[in-house]
Amino acid sequence: MTPPRFLPPPPGELYHAFTPENVAHRRRCEHACRAYNNAGDVPRRQLVRLWRDINLDERPLPPQLPDPAADEALFEQDPWIEPPIRLDYGTNLELGDNVYINFE
Repeated sequence: MTPPRFLPPPPGELYHAFTPENVAHRRRCEHACRAYNNAGDVPRRQLVRLWRDINLDERPLPPQLPDPAADEALFEQDPWIEPPIRLDYGTNLELGDNVYINFE
């Protein structure tokens, strides 16, 4: 079962990193990041699905198109993130359209 979306504490309140809920959030994100990082050379559709798993984006993917280039074009507005990626919770992230992120 997926834990509910992580919500940081209100301003001025202490953050307790090791509550069972926060540990579950980090473990979920750790597994999702590992899947993304180990995906290898997969179609763009698969990377978008894995990214949405990381940040708990529940929007459905559009129907797959038979032409690979046309199918990839469906995801032009989704972020392109080069692995490896590592996040604590994976939520509360806002990225612009068609953003590209790399670290190495």
